[in-house]
Amino acid sequence: MRLRLFAVAILVAGSLCAADPQLLSLAPPDTQAMAGVNVQQVSLSPIGQYLLAQNPQQTAAGLEKLMAATGFDPRHDLQELLIAANVPPGNKTGLILVRGTFDVPRIIEAALAAGAKVESYKGVQVIQQKGMKEQAAAFPDSTTAIIGDTPSVEAAIDRKSAPTAISSALAVAVNMASTTEDAWFVTMVPPSKFQPRPAGAGAQEPSPFAILDTVMQANGGVKLGANVVVTVNAICKSAQDAATLAETVKSLAGMLGSVGTSGDAGQAAVGEMLKNLSITSSGATATLSLSMPEQQIEQRMQMKGDPNSATGWDVRSGRYRGVSPPPKQAPQR
Repeated sequence: MRLRLFAVAILVAGSLCAADPQLLSLAPPDTQAMAGVNVQQVSLSPIGQYLLAQNPQQTAAGLEKLMAATGFDPRHDLQELLIAANVPPGNKTGLILVRGTFDVPRIIEAALAAGAKVESYKGVQVIQQKGMKEQAAAFPDSTTAIIGDTPSVEAAIDRKSAPTAISSALAVAVNMASTTEDAWFVTMVPPSKFQPRPAGAGAQEPSPFAILDTVMQANGGVKLGANVVVTVNAICKSAQDAATLAETVKSLAGMLGSVGTSGDAGQAAVGEMLKNLSITSSGATATLSLSMPEQQIEQRMQMKGDPNSATGWDVRSGRYRGVSPPPKQAPQR
């Protein structure tokens, strides 16, 4: 049933799965990386339908409390999420842009009741969370939410009436990723730039992952369906760097796969998953692709989520239940 619903959704949505251009126009023009989730597509996918059918008591209570206070139900009222970021310190927290359905007066009322500070900026109510001076949320209209540090939120409100554009290269990459993936990311700068080194840090010993420093740009995402497919494209400095990166990842995957034959259920699951891993390089681009049947993911989630299962994951022991630990070896003399 869920597979038929997903197929119908794809036919109806067609080209509507690209990133919302109005949300994109609210992103800072100097944005260097973006990520997004087409929440509607995810909720209509088989795995999305499975997750929506789950109703843990604690989660249900939290949702009921949220709905009672704000009238907002994320299971139905969320449509799309976009995250715009810059290399630190150019952007403190990133900017989160949301398309959905919001009862703004009710949300403002709930925020005030919770002790938040609400101020007007150019006719838009901006909520500043209690104890979080720089964190703010604004709802320019009933279908748009902007979340981030206060200056970034106010700048986005300015762009609501005077839209700007991100770089053409980023726009092309975002359009391609958001059209083909249900959840996606794009960075036009080396991913390592988003992990700034501490001030005054000196030379460090070579890292086994130093090859990742050759990655200049990256993009990828997750496509949901009967098979869940994860794809990552790493654009390197040269074709040689891309080939080296691909071989390094292959070697690492091979080692993990061999560990997965040791008999431990968790490690066996990793080994089984890595059988579906494909790693290639073409020119300066190294591509990683992993495909896994959706039903198999559901089975893994059921194993980990069932506290009464004889084979589920035991948090206390850090092992799968029903799997005996390896025998202790006698100390050598």
